[in-house]
Amino acid sequence: MENGGLCLGYSNAHYGHPRNLILPNPAANMGEGWETARRLDRPEILDMDTNGVLKVPGCEWATFKLGLPGFITKIDIETYHFKGNFPDSVRIYGANSDKVIEGGDEGKWELLLPPTKLGAHQTHTFEKLNLNKKINQVKICIAPDGGLARVRMWGKPEKN
Repeated sequence: MENGGLCLGYSNAHYGHPRNLILPNPAANMGEGWETARRLDRPEILDMDTNGVLKVPGCEWATFKLGLPGFITKIDIETYHFKGNFPDSVRIYGANSDKVIEGGDEGKWELLLPPTKLGAHQTHTFEKLNLNKKINQVKICIAPDGGLARVRMWGKPEKN
């Protein structure tokens, strides 16, 4: 937000708006983050992949315009204050487009961070990212549901 980031869209904003994810200060409580309602399509029996990530249908998502087009080199996902209702996993996509890309328009997004397990009340730092292309929009997907306090992205701006 300090650098011009903007929330473009989202699937669910039950307890907090996803624009809170990019506020400049640390979240003081859960109300200052983004929390979704429980998904009703959870299977009765949960299964995990080899990385311990739950295999569930669907996800909740939020899309953002970056302050500057560039190359993301590091992402922090904070689950502070979400001790019993943090998402099981997160995945992040990137895109470069002059038009706003809708969250469900899967063909336009490229995977930046594959589905990755999250934990309660901590910062998760990711520096081994899969996308080496310039991006100006990101899509954050949480599965199956839950809450995040903040998302921070660092990178190198596009050279003019």
